[in-house]
Amino acid sequence: MFVVRQERVWELDFIRGVAICLVIVYHLLFDLAFFGIYSLDFSSIPAKFSAYSIASTFLLLVGISLTLRRSHLLTKVPRKETYVSILLRGLKILVIAIGITLTTWLYLGEGFILFGILHCIGLSMILAIPFLPSRTAPLLSGVTLIVLGVVFYTITIDSPYLLWLGIRPTIFYTVDYYPLLPWLGMVLLGVFLGNRLYANGKRVYTLPDWSSKKFVGVFSFFGRHTLLIYLIHQPIIIGMLYLLFPQILMG
Repeated sequence: MFVVRQERVWELDFIRGVAICLVIVYHLLFDLAFFGIYSLDFSSIPAKFSAYSIASTFLLLVGISLTLRRSHLLTKVPRKETYVSILLRGLKILVIAIGITLTTWLYLGEGFILFGILHCIGLSMILAIPFLPSRTAPLLSGVTLIVLGVVFYTITIDSPYLLWLGIRPTIFYTVDYYPLLPWLGMVLLGVFLGNRLYANGKRVYTLPDWSSKKFVGVFSFFGRHTLLIYLIHQPIIIGMLYLLFPQILMG
C-alpha cells in the first residue's frame, strides 16, 4: 500500500493540541467524580457545553483535515487511491473504536461505550468522502444534519439499533455518546471550512508564522499525536488515581 506523508499545518496542529489537553482535563475531572473522589455534576449545562465544545472542535478539524489530505494526495497519487487512502484511515479508526467498545464493556460493564467520539470520527470520515470535492454541499448538508440531530434528540424508541444515528433507546446510559446526527454535520462543516480556508491544500488567509514559538511547539506536538494521546491518557489517569486513592479499588 502506498504511503504519502502529508505536510503539517501548524495552526491546525496547535488547535488540535489545545483540544486534546482540554480532553485530558475534562476526563480527569470526570474520573474524580466517577470514583467518588470529588463531587461534580456532569449533567449540568456548563459540563455539557464544555464537552460538546471540545467535540465540535475535534470534528471540525476532522473535516478540515480531510480536505487537506485529499488535496495533498491528489498531487501524488491517482484519484482512486486518494479516496481509498481516506477510506482505509476511517476504517482504521473504526477498528480502534470497536476495541474501545470491548475494553469499556469488560472494564465498566454498565455505561460502556457503544458509539463514542472515535466511532463517530471513523464513520464520518468514510461518509464525508463524496462531499470532499464540493464547496457548497458540505455546508447545506452539515446544517441539515445538525438540525435533524437536534430533532432526533427528543425521540426515544424501544430498540437500541438506531442509537448510532441519534435515536436513543428509552433506557440508555453510556459514558461517551456522539451519534452521526448531529455530529456528522460538524465534520461536513469542517469540510466546507477546509475547502474555503485551504483551497487546493493552500492557506488562503494571512497568518503570522508562530510555529517556532515554544508554547505553540508544545501544543503542536500534542496535536500531531492526538490519537495516541487519546488512547493512552485514560489508562494513565485511572492508574494514577488508583495509586493516589487506593480506596477506590474497594469501592
